[in-house]
Amino acid sequence: MAKHDAAPITANQFRKSLIDQGITHKEWAEARGYDPEYCSRVLTGMVKGTRGKGHAIKVAMGLKIDPKATSEVTA
Repeated sequence: MAKHDAAPITANQFRKSLIDQGITHKEWAEARGYDPEYCSRVLTGMVKGTRGKGHAIKVAMGLKIDPKATSEVTA
């Protein structure tokens, strides 16, 4: 697997991307099967997102890079 050099985005960049796409954060959350209120808490920092559902949401938003996707496999 190739190593990814993508950097995480900020919460404001995520919000702007939703505006650019013409969707609300509620629509974004529901399309991915997430609770919109919980996503809002993740986005505002009320939920740290260090593990579990919060972490998965942060990765989906692009606020965190998934360590599994960035690790390079060596043979």
